[in-house]
Amino acid sequence: MDCEPLRFSLRCRCCDKSFSNRSNLQRHLASQANYRPYSCPVCTKAFARKDVLKRHVLKHNLSQSLHAILTEPPGMVSLSPPY
Repeated sequence: MDCEPLRFSLRCRCCDKSFSNRSNLQRHLASQANYRPYSCPVCTKAFARKDVLKRHVLKHNLSQSLHAILTEPPGMVSLSPPY
């Protein structure tokens, strides 16, 4: 299945969903590709978007983890305190 945006269209080829702008379509296509570079340091659940990971970490109520997520690039999250 080819999940690339249709030329001159803001409609997904996979599910026919339409979008108001290209960036929303691109984000949708990434989610369908199952690309999830942001992992929770507590439960290892993975997310495609950093903002969704931050919301998830708040559920764990771990401010240290949230700090690590905000300051480290994807895949580099550490739970050790900064020195």
